[in-house]
Amino acid sequence: MLVKCPECGTDVSSEATACPKCSHPMRQESPGPAARKVSHSAGWISLAAFVLANFTPAILAPIFVLVGLIFAGKELSGGGKKFGSVVLCLSLLQGWFVLDHFGHISGSLGITTAKDADARAAAQYSNVSTALPADWRGVAESKCREDWPTDYRMQQYCISQQSEGAQKLSLGAPSEVDSSAFRVIRGKCAEDWPRDFRMREYCEKQQYDGYRALNASSVGDSARNACAQQWPSDFRMRRYCETKGR
Repeated sequence: MLVKCPECGTDVSSEATACPKCSHPMRQESPGPAARKVSHSAGWISLAAFVLANFTPAILAPIFVLVGLIFAGKELSGGGKKFGSVVLCLSLLQGWFVLDHFGHISGSLGITTAKDADARAAAQYSNVSTALPADWRGVAESKCREDWPTDYRMQQYCISQQSEGAQKLSLGAPSEVDSSAFRVIRGKCAEDWPRDFRMREYCEKQQYDGYRALNASSVGDSARNACAQQWPSDFRMRRYCETKGR
C-alpha cells in the first residue's frame, strides 16, 4: 500500500520508515503506555485514622494509630511521597501522645513537670466557686428524702450528717494549703460528690492529706513529674502513685 509523503508528495510504501526522496519520517513511534494513575487511597485511610483517634476512647486510640502508620507507609511506597510524608508525621506525632498518655513518658523525661500539671489543674478549675452553695440545705434534704423515702428516722440522720459535712466545708482551706490547690480540691470533690456534702467533706480531707504528704515527699523529680502528669487534679492519687513507684 502506497501513501503520500507529507513533505514532498512522493508515493511511499506504508511500511517504509522514511521517505526515500526527502528522508521525512513516515512511521511515528507508537506512544508509550499511559502514565499510571496514582491512587492516594492509602493516604486518605491514614488521615481518617488520625482524625478518628482524636474522638475515640483512649483505649481504642492505639488501634487507630497503628492503622494510620500502616497506611501511611503504603502511601509512601505506592502513592504520593509528599502526602505519605505528611500522614506519616501526623501518625507518628499521634503515636507519641498515645504512648505518653499511657506511659507518662514526658513526665518521666522532665518534659512535663509537676508545676505544669499544677498549672493545668488550676486552669481547669479556675472558675470554680470556693463558697458553699447557698441552697445546700435544700439539696441535702432532697437527697436524703430520695435515699430514704419511707424511713423518716434515716432521713433525719442523713440530714444531720449532711449538715455536719457542710459546716466543715464552710471553714474553707487549711492554712498550709494554697489558694490554687484549694480551688482544685474543692472543684474536684464537688464534681465527684455534687449532692453529698458529707462525702464531699471527706473527699477534701483525703485530698488535703495527699497535698501535705506531697509537700513533705523527697521522691525524685522523674517520679514526681510522671505522677503529677497522671493525676494533675488528684493529690491523694498522686501521692499514692509516688509511693507505689518506689
